[in-house]
Amino acid sequence: AAGTFNVTLSATNGAGTGTTTVILTLRAAPVITSTLTATATRGTAFTYDIEADSSPTSFNATGLPGGLSISTSSGLISGTPNVAAGTFNVTLSATNATGTGTATLVITLKAAPVITSTLTATATRGIAFSYQIAADSSPTSFNATGLPGGLSISTTTGLISGTPNVAAGTFNVTVAATNATGTGTATLVLDLTSPSLSIPSLISNKLTRTAGTAYSIPVTIPAGFTVDSYTLEPAISGVSYSAGNIIISSMAAPFAKGTTKESLTLTLKRTSGLNGATISASLTFDLRLEAPAPRALTTRGPFEVTVGDDYSLQLLTDVSAICPNQNIAIIGTLPSDLVNYKDGGRDTGLITGKNTSTTLPYEFTVNVVAQTSTKYEGGGALTVPVIFRLRNPIAPVITSETSRIAGVGKAIAQYTIKASGAASRFAAIGLPPGLVLDGANIKGTPNQAGNFDVRLEAYNSFRPGSTLTTDLQSGTATLRIFVSASKPPVAVPLSGANNLQVGNAASFSMLSAQELGLRISGYGFPPGLTINSSTGMVTGTPTTAGTYSVTIFIQNGKGWLKKAVSLTVR
Repeated sequence: AAGTFNVTLSATNGAGTGTTTVILTLRAAPVITSTLTATATRGTAFTYDIEADSSPTSFNATGLPGGLSISTSSGLISGTPNVAAGTFNVTLSATNATGTGTATLVITLKAAPVITSTLTATATRGIAFSYQIAADSSPTSFNATGLPGGLSISTTTGLISGTPNVAAGTFNVTVAATNATGTGTATLVLDLTSPSLSIPSLISNKLTRTAGTAYSIPVTIPAGFTVDSYTLEPAISGVSYSAGNIIISSMAAPFAKGTTKESLTLTLKRTSGLNGATISASLTFDLRLEAPAPRALTTRGPFEVTVGDDYSLQLLTDVSAICPNQNIAIIGTLPSDLVNYKDGGRDTGLITGKNTSTTLPYEFTVNVVAQTSTKYEGGGALTVPVIFRLRNPIAPVITSETSRIAGVGKAIAQYTIKASGAASRFAAIGLPPGLVLDGANIKGTPNQAGNFDVRLEAYNSFRPGSTLTTDLQSGTATLRIFVSASKPPVAVPLSGANNLQVGNAASFSMLSAQELGLRISGYGFPPGLTINSSTGMVTGTPTTAGTYSVTIFIQNGKGWLKKAVSLTVR
C-alpha cells in the first residue's frame, strides 16, 4: 500500500562503510479488500460497502441488479433488488490519485417467481384451448384456480389446456408459479365466448340465389369446432347443409310471388369430448330464391293441328320443371276453336280445342310470351314466335254411285261426284265420247256405245284452303258407264224358279244370263221376295203359297220393255 518509508543506505570499501538515511514516499492505486461475494433477495433492502486500501477518493460499480445503486463517494451499494433471480458479476472499482483498482463482486440474487405471461386470454366454448404460464426466477411448480369447466393445468409445466364446456362468461383465474424462494401470483382474465358461424357471401345477412342452378355455399366454422350434428330450420325442399356448405339443389323451387325471403337458422352441435355437454354454434340468415328468366321454349314447333281432331299441346320452357306456374301467354290469333287454357287467371300454355277449318289461312304465327315474374319472386320474360299449321290428313273418299246407264244420242242424267273430306277439285278419266266433267258433274250426250270404266278422282288440300299442287291429296273410285245404242231386245230371256217353298230362303236371278248395263224392276212378287235392280237377283223367304204372275221391267240407257213371268210357291 502507499506510505512513507525511511531507508538507510550504506556503501563499503577497504577503508570502511558509509551510511545515510533516505526518506521514500510510496504511492499505489487502491486494492479492493472487501468480500467479493454477497447474497440478495428480490424485494428486500440490500447494502454492501466497498472497502479498499490506498485511500480511495471515489468508487464505482457496474452490472448491478435492477434496484441497486452505488454511492460513488462512500462506496456503499444499496437499494431493493427488483429483477429476476440470478447471479450477477458486478465490477467494483476504487480510485485515488495514483489510479483505480477493480474487483468482481458476485451477487447471488434470490427471488420468488413473477408471472410474465400476458394476463388476458380468449377461449371459445367447444374448441380446444391452451395457455402457457410464464414466470421468471425458474419456477419449479405452477397452479391455477378458477378455471372454466373443461380446462385444467399441468402443475409441472404451467400449461393450461382443454376444451371449455360451460356457459360463456369472463373468468378471473389466479395463476401461481413457485420456486424455493416463494410463490408469485397474478390474475388471468379469461374471456370465454360462444362459437359463431358466418357465411362470407351474405350481403346484409341475405343469401340471394337463382333457382334452377346448383350451389355449394361455404360456411365459416371456427377452427377446431367438431360438428357432430346439425339442424337447418325451417325445412325448405332442395336446401340442406353438408360438410361445411349450404347446399342448394338445382331443383329447389323459387319463392312464390310475395314471399321475399325465408329466415333460416343453421345450428351446428358438438357433443364429443365434452363430458356430456352439448355446445352449439348458430347462424340465422335470410334466404331468397329467385325464379330464373326463361331462355328457350323446349316445345318450338311448327305445330301441326289435325283438322277435326281434338288437339292438346302443352307449351314448355327450359324452366318449366322448377317454375310450373309460369305464365305462358299467346299474343296473336290461334287457329279457330283453339284456346290457351287459363287456371285462375294464369295463362297456362295448354292449347286445346278442335279445329274444323276448310278455308285459308292454314298457317298461324303467334308470339309465345313466357313469364316467370308473375307468379314467382325475381324471374323474367321470353318472347318467341311459333307457328301453328292446320293439316287435313284424310284424303277424300268418293261416295257417289259406281255405275250409270246411258244411251247413244241421249243426254245422260247428270252424275255428280260426291266425296267426303271437303273435296274441292275433281277429275274423271276415260269418259265415253260426248261426256264431259263440269266441276263435280258429268254431263253431255254420249255418241258411242260401250261399257266404259271411268277413273274418278276427288282432291282436297292437306293444308285447308291451300291451292298449291304440292298440298293436294286425292281419293279415287271407278265409275262404270254403260252406253247402249238401242233399247233392251224383246228376246231378253227371263227365268224363274220351280222350287220356291214357304219358309225357305230363296235366291235366284231373273235374267238367264247377266246382261251388263240393264236395270230391272217389277211388281207382283210373292210376299217375302224382292228384286235387286242392278243385278236382277231375287232374294228373300216366301211367306205365302200360290202361283204369282210377276210383271218385270227391263231398262237400259235407250229405253225399257215389259215382260211377264210366273212364280209358284208351294
